[in-house]
Amino acid sequence: MEKRKQWDLSWALGIALFGFLVYPLQYFFLIPEDLQYKQTMQILLFLTSILFLSLYLLAFTVASTRTFVQREEKVSRINYTILVLWVISLLYHFTIWLTSHSQLPPIVYHIGLALTLSAFILTLIHFAAYFTFVRKDYHVQLKKQSVDYRKEAYESLQRILHTHRVLLDIMEENPEVKQMMKWNGFDQQMDHWVGEMEEYLHVTAFTDQELRNILGVKAWIDNLTMIVEQHPLHHDLRKKLN
Repeated sequence: MEKRKQWDLSWALGIALFGFLVYPLQYFFLIPEDLQYKQTMQILLFLTSILFLSLYLLAFTVASTRTFVQREEKVSRINYTILVLWVISLLYHFTIWLTSHSQLPPIVYHIGLALTLSAFILTLIHFAAYFTFVRKDYHVQLKKQSVDYRKEAYESLQRILHTHRVLLDIMEENPEVKQMMKWNGFDQQMDHWVGEMEEYLHVTAFTDQELRNILGVKAWIDNLTMIVEQHPLHHDLRKKLN
């Protein structure tokens, strides 16, 4: 039903454009009596119709393969009304070119010109709607990405801070682990990284670089956890963390 409405709306707009253009063209665009001029005009309009039909098919065939965040994607697909209009346009001009003679009334050429202009205007409208949709989708994608970044960043920060507290408890309970951490400078590094991470707790929007920094610290503290796990008394460290 929705596709039928879209089809009817496109045809209604096409017919309205055609009717709006065909009458002014009769008064403002005079067709010379020269038969060669008429034939040249028809073949040029025929070639123009082929060109725009090809560009339209190519553009929206490529556009239809893109993935959008929004569910509404009709403007990224080929509009069959526009497709049919371009086909009618090229067939019309080709036929008039073959059958042109001096007795054909000017209205025949005005109809062909109005038909091509209607298809051209509808094509421009479709392209404008598509680029508007792409720009809107880009902002929606940025907003969604921001939410995903914030969620991943907070989860990683919670993991880092929880691991830090567990490691501090282990260092207090086990002098050997504490000595190992001090000997290698891990305790100072850990405090430094955790101090930087605590500053992110007040951030509400994370950039790609900030998220990479957080994930990098998370990976570092996970590696530190693996080192502590080598101690005979702390093989169950993962259970404490989870």
